[in-house]
Amino acid sequence: MSIFTDLPKLFASKAVANPGKTVAIGGSSVIFTSVANAQTPNPPVKPASGPLAALESSPFSFDRLHYPLTDLGEGLRYPHYVTFYINARTQSKYLQEKQVNTLNRESVLQRNARQRAGYDNINLPIIGDTVNFRRKTTRTTQAIRLYMPDTMHWAFRNQWKDMSLTDVLPSIATKATELGSDLVGAIRGGIADGSSLSKMAGDILKSTAPLGVEQLAGKLGIDRDLAVSSLGYAVNPNIDVIYGAPDLRSFVFDFMFAPRSTKEASEVLAIIRAFKFHAAPESSPDSGAGRYWIPPTEFDIEFSTESMGKVSTCVLEQIDVDYAPNGWAAYQEELSKNDMPVNIRMQLVFKELEYITKELVEKGY
Repeated sequence: MSIFTDLPKLFASKAVANPGKTVAIGGSSVIFTSVANAQTPNPPVKPASGPLAALESSPFSFDRLHYPLTDLGEGLRYPHYVTFYINARTQSKYLQEKQVNTLNRESVLQRNARQRAGYDNINLPIIGDTVNFRRKTTRTTQAIRLYMPDTMHWAFRNQWKDMSLTDVLPSIATKATELGSDLVGAIRGGIADGSSLSKMAGDILKSTAPLGVEQLAGKLGIDRDLAVSSLGYAVNPNIDVIYGAPDLRSFVFDFMFAPRSTKEASEVLAIIRAFKFHAAPESSPDSGAGRYWIPPTEFDIEFSTESMGKVSTCVLEQIDVDYAPNGWAAYQEELSKNDMPVNIRMQLVFKELEYITKELVEKGY
């Protein structure tokens, strides 16, 4: 069974009914060449000469890259996979119209924003013009499909703030201020009357207890906690926890490549290069002396199993490639004219661009 034929059950019927057309299935597009081979989509565009010739001519020139080349989505070794759909920046000089997914231009983030009429749909008049806050990306026909990662780490975090009620409650602050003013007045009066400072300090400590000493310390520039501790007390901060906001989720994926053929070695190099390319910014041709960037590509991530939940549109924050993951360097001469590493470990760190709310959790995120 092909790695692309385990999508919906409609796959075969759509293929037969639409020979030679691009059909949207499972959020992606598949091109069928004829009824005779309708159940097998076109394979990724391969280099004409050299392992990376296609990517060198255009970074968007491939349709699909995948690893491993065999058994992906089949059998016991690689029954499931993850697909990275590429949302290119509309300003990119590398993007050609023929590489745009005309049946599904929206990223997951764009679709969710449109459905809830969020900020992406706001037009803000500025200096007589209109600024549109929609994402400046479009879904392409390119995708990278890999076996289910060796490491899959989801991070769900919320921001909670510690707040001291002792410092913010108005009643406490007002009372302390009034008492502190009385104490400062008493000190000044005592000095004017020639009273002993030591006697006056003793009277204050006896009559006002910690609250007055606390405020007096503030008036005199003395550390509050130190002043109160001199009486054998400590200030209770009365901590409450106030909710701030959720953190954007992050995802860590680890892959180990061990190519078994020249063709698979070329595919691995093309996959690594593709991720590196899409994780990099682009110089804007309109920025003069290079003042502005065109931001990197965004990704939509889908798994062949729904058990882990959906993921909204992400950016690739970090890509780590280890060409000697076993602690030593080893190469296979027969797989590449430049010697191919026996093993390559690649770690991808993604950050989601959308807050996950209860409403999205109910939708499977």
